[in-house]
Amino acid sequence: MDLGLSNILEELYACLPETPFSSGAPLPASASASADGGVEDRISALPDDLLRNVVSRLPVKDAARTSALSSRWSGLWRSTPLVVEDRYLRIHPPAGDRSALPAAVSRILASHPGPFHWVNLSSSFMDNQEEALAGWLRLLAEKGVETLVLVNCPWPLDVPLPASILRCALLRRLYLGVWQFPDTSRLTVPPRGPDVFPHLQELGICHTIMEDRDVEYLLACSPQLKIFALIISYSFPSRVPITSHSLSCMLFWLSMAQELDVVAAPKLQRLILFWPRKGRTTMVKIGHAPTLTVLG
Repeated sequence: MDLGLSNILEELYACLPETPFSSGAPLPASASASADGGVEDRISALPDDLLRNVVSRLPVKDAARTSALSSRWSGLWRSTPLVVEDRYLRIHPPAGDRSALPAAVSRILASHPGPFHWVNLSSSFMDNQEEALAGWLRLLAEKGVETLVLVNCPWPLDVPLPASILRCALLRRLYLGVWQFPDTSRLTVPPRGPDVFPHLQELGICHTIMEDRDVEYLLACSPQLKIFALIISYSFPSRVPITSHSLSCMLFWLSMAQELDVVAAPKLQRLILFWPRKGRTTMVKIGHAPTLTVLG
């Protein structure tokens, strides 16, 4: 079947990592009546580590507001690794104004000292927002983002993703959606090698324009990669080459390359493929995958 825009977005968002917090969960009551009729603040009496755990599970606006509760809470948000999802920022700009949400994201990333534990930016229209996007990536790299979901919501498809995405060296999980991937054949900084993404374990590329050489570049730069997903990728060239000494699971989902070539993946255990389009075929070539146990 051919997917329309709404179906593409539905499939894309369904494949993104789940949020680490619940946006609808209210804060527990922090005070209870004491025997003499006063108020006893039990939550504020907890150790800092537990309070930071509470703050880290809140949407970013609520987390920042805890600083106003009392002097006990004043520094907790800034000393808690940042967790932010732009869909929970509740920005209500004038009709047609697409710059308000990116501007709010820029303020949050600039105001928190880091590190950034979880950043999901998947609700902003990034067309004509090159300056904001460049600023995000600079701050994400400087402040040590660990999990990053970065989606251009929802169009156009060819918004160029700056090559500075490759400077986020502390990433452990990365999902990119609806971008024009940087041309890795022209990159000189950062150079191709394991120091680009030395800790990356999970990588998802969703409906993004890229070439086979870009796939090879990412795999060569991710020596600890365990999970690799290509999702709704219509724009691939005829062949997708897979060479990785760490990869254990690959998902090839609604991706229309003519050939998936597992050149060498000695630790690959699971290769999952799905094409719902009638009459569409993709050749799967398996060179060296001695531990492969699931193909389907």
